[in-house]
Amino acid sequence: MPNTMVQLLDSKLTIWFQYEKMARKHITNVKRNKANGSGSGTRPTLFRHLVDSDLPASEMHDDRLCQEAQSILGAGSFPTGAALTFISYQLIANERIRSTLKKELGSVMAEYPKKIPSWSQLEQLPYLCGVIKEGLR
Repeated sequence: MPNTMVQLLDSKLTIWFQYEKMARKHITNVKRNKANGSGSGTRPTLFRHLVDSDLPASEMHDDRLCQEAQSILGAGSFPTGAALTFISYQLIANERIRSTLKKELGSVMAEYPKKIPSWSQLEQLPYLCGVIKEGLR
């Protein structure tokens, strides 16, 4: 079934097709750079890792590499989005959670945006860590 027809039936799948298009573009660029010997920069990327992987040559076609990239990107994006949605809802719906978190964040966020708290400072906040862990559960 053509992608346009699938999108008409379920518009939520549009993001999946956008992922596919983006993955295919990056895979093509990395393969082209590798073939030209021009390299693709110094920063490792998921796409470079896939193209440089030890998959057999028969498995290195664009469709397979795009599917791998989509799976990895989807596995990292969709659960994170769901967790953030759940946490946001709970903060909006529950005044006690919101006010407790706001009170705890007050000390490290006092100079924000001039001074952004470090990850280590945020990791020291037990209520914040609890909210995040509960959202991921």
